[in-house]
Amino acid sequence: MTLPLDYENVKANPHKTLLQLYLDSVPSKPYCSDDKTARYIKPKEIALKFPYIQHNPPFSISTLVIDHDDSESHYLWDDYRAPPPNFAVMSRKKGFSHLNYMIRNKVYKNRNDTIKSFRLLCAIEKALIKKLKADPQYTNLMSKNPIHDEWVRYDFNIWQYDLYDFFDYLELPKFAIEENTLFEFGLGRNCTVFDELRHIAYSKIKEFSFEIDQDLFINHLFDIAYNRLNLLFPIPLSEKEVFGIAKSVGRWTHSHFDKTVFKAIQSARGKKSGIKRLEKASTLYKEIKEIKLKNPHLSNRNIAEILKVNEKTVRNAFKYIEPTTDDSELFEDQPELF
Repeated sequence: MTLPLDYENVKANPHKTLLQLYLDSVPSKPYCSDDKTARYIKPKEIALKFPYIQHNPPFSISTLVIDHDDSESHYLWDDYRAPPPNFAVMSRKKGFSHLNYMIRNKVYKNRNDTIKSFRLLCAIEKALIKKLKADPQYTNLMSKNPIHDEWVRYDFNIWQYDLYDFFDYLELPKFAIEENTLFEFGLGRNCTVFDELRHIAYSKIKEFSFEIDQDLFINHLFDIAYNRLNLLFPIPLSEKEVFGIAKSVGRWTHSHFDKTVFKAIQSARGKKSGIKRLEKASTLYKEIKEIKLKNPHLSNRNIAEILKVNEKTVRNAFKYIEPTTDDSELFEDQPELF
């Protein structure tokens, strides 16, 4: 494979500023190890002496890492027409690599105000794994330390990625970032637990009559998330990650979801349901009137038999007045529907 001119001699003159951004994003006390297991927790200056290191803080993403077990994996992204990593960290022995994509604006996990961005990042990770034919079971926690002598680092793209930059290379399904999109591997496990637990939390706080202590509520959600939802994954999340999700969901639900809010939601749902029923009735009533207009000799009972509806519905059709777009008028002086 011939690299573009922009990439020639880049190893001899690495982009140190980008590498420094990576090092800045490493947690102050990351996991580190001589292998892929999260064996130790050390201060950053000590952890950086180990071959493997935790590249992101627990609850945000600045570096997306793709694990590729191929002897030429540090170059295969180009053959697959995938986005160029900022740098690839390759094993000297086997040639297996971790491809590192630096994210310009860090994406937070498990926060209500940024969950859409995180869903998008999870969808990007899934699409990258598919396009690169990479390892889907990689957890994105520990990766090869790019400044350790055990590895060879290849620098490619010198620009950090905005999330929408990936759209130039990847095709994401329309439903990729919708709520309840299930992810079984990688970062997406956080999204799946977050979405499932959020819906459970709404019903649970109602069961407690909205009066449970916040810490007790968080612990209750943690028990559900850790012992029920998390066990569905081939590779479960850590206890710390699950507690972070439970804490985020529990705090928000406890602060924003009380009796007043619940009544307002129920009222809105009822109104929405009523509008849909009226729309359905309006269509049927028009059909009844058209039949009567074309066949004035037919009785209400005849029309009811033709349409397989109750005779009362036919009578209602002739009383029905099409509502205006003003919601306040939707339920005024209208006949019973069915």
